[in-house]
Amino acid sequence: MKLLTMKFSALLSSFYTGVIMASIEIKSHILRSLLSMIGVMLGVASLVAMLTMIGGINKFLNDKMNNWMGTVWFWKKNDPSNDQKLYWSRSPGLKLSDGEFLKQNCIYVKNAPAVINRYGKIRLSKRNDIALLKGLDSSSIELEKEEIRIKYGRWIRNDEYTNGSLICLVSWHIAGTLKDDHKLLDTSDVLLKSIKFNNIDFTIIGVYEPVNKNNNSWHMQRSIITPIKTVQKYISGFDPDPGNLRIQVKDPGRLREEAKFIALTLAQKHRGVEDFEFQTADWVSKITNMLKNISFVLATISILSLSVGGLSIMNVMLSSISERVKEIGIRKALGANNFQIIIQFIGETVTLSFIGGLLGVISGSIPLFFKEEISRATEGAIEPVLLTSHIIATFCIIIGVGILFGLYPAVKAACMDPADALKYE
Repeated sequence: MKLLTMKFSALLSSFYTGVIMASIEIKSHILRSLLSMIGVMLGVASLVAMLTMIGGINKFLNDKMNNWMGTVWFWKKNDPSNDQKLYWSRSPGLKLSDGEFLKQNCIYVKNAPAVINRYGKIRLSKRNDIALLKGLDSSSIELEKEEIRIKYGRWIRNDEYTNGSLICLVSWHIAGTLKDDHKLLDTSDVLLKSIKFNNIDFTIIGVYEPVNKNNNSWHMQRSIITPIKTVQKYISGFDPDPGNLRIQVKDPGRLREEAKFIALTLAQKHRGVEDFEFQTADWVSKITNMLKNISFVLATISILSLSVGGLSIMNVMLSSISERVKEIGIRKALGANNFQIIIQFIGETVTLSFIGGLLGVISGSIPLFFKEEISRATEGAIEPVLLTSHIIATFCIIIGVGILFGLYPAVKAACMDPADALKYE
């Protein structure tokens, strides 16, 4: 045990000597050292920049994956041609009750949140404007809560869902416009004020904002949320066309097959008439595969750049060894073995690679300083992030480059004959 400790101590001492010698070499040959590190710096910078962007996209997709994967959307087809009208008249059309029917009669359906969507007129800035009214139940509101949060006021209570109360939540955009229209001091003052949607008065109990502040889509800005029973009582009727149906399947891995079976079940309810269209979220996997391909290409470019940097370091180390032949001979004459010489020079190449890599990490992290601008420009789809696993992997690659490209110069130095080295001029 004591012998192993002594050997390990000797290796650490040799590595430390290599780090010190690398520092001396950098100070003695600043330009040469910087040139050798530029390749590593550029390679690492491109790698880190790629990881911050790809990491942001992956984070966005992972956040949405549970909502999107395993989901099928159904909506009404365009109006039929004259030849199809008689055939389509057999079908009741897309109905809110279709969701409940599928949940009870199709083994592949996990859930069918009840939602009614209606576009209509509201009064904003002294003129009529278009807004989207969402009728939700206590289950479907939970899906909305992943996208929005309450800024002022409160969420809808269970009794208000049951009673179909004429209350609503409005977006921060609508609330801000109402504040200006009514010359109120603060946006929160719109609470308990009324807003007309298709000439029906709703009392505002809450103002919501997006969880992701860069999500400024039209639907997010111009939406009003109210209990589904309220929409049924005052606007749409009990079993209307919901606008679209969102169906969650039990096995997302078999999304396409299950979606087709669900469509067949729905067509049976519509008396054999397929007067609807559907879309699955399998495009998410296509985007994921595309990102993998892009990552592979960018990673290849980064590795090529790192290889150039590694070759530069190898060249510098070979030049350094030719200048330090006598030093190597003295070390070997004083008892340093071949392995200690190898560890010393590996320590030098790792130090050069590490410094270049550290500069590359700093350069590649520039997108993180423009996180909000990038997120705003991509509507929240890309929010640069550098994951801990990516940082660890990057530094492992940096150290690996130092070891790989320092191995040949280190072995060449270790194989020198001490007698010949001491005579070298």
